[in-house]
Amino acid sequence: MSANNYLEITRVEREYVISILCADTGTGSELRREKSLKKAIIWAEDYQQENTVEYGIHFGNIIKGE
Repeated sequence: MSANNYLEITRVEREYVISILCADTGTGSELRREKSLKKAIIWAEDYQQENTVEYGIHFGNIIKGE
């Protein structure tokens, strides 16, 4: 059976939010918030080592001012 999920890192104000989302529906839940993009990526990579994430890490709205 497939996990059919991915991690998404998005910027919300001054934080980077890491969420786990379903690839079919886009629904999911927030896992963690970090103050820097680098820390968010490291945390997401570590999460993937411990948990099944079929489609890896995706990025959305991480550019400042958008």
